[in-house]
Amino acid sequence: METVVNNPPQRSEGNGMGLIVGAIILLAALILFFIYGLPYVSSMFRAPQMNVPNRVDINVHGVNPGK
Repeated sequence: METVVNNPPQRSEGNGMGLIVGAIILLAALILFFIYGLPYVSSMFRAPQMNVPNRVDINVHGVNPGK
């Protein structure tokens, strides 16, 4: 006859430090995203801005194409 030994799983009695460190890392990642990531993503969807003058002055007097 075989002897079966059923050992209960070991419980680790942590103090929750991993949860606190994880929350700090997540908060830092969110802050960095809002500072650097969000402006970069929003700038990708904007059209390029072109400045067009109201009046264009074309001076053709004094140009001698034949000489």
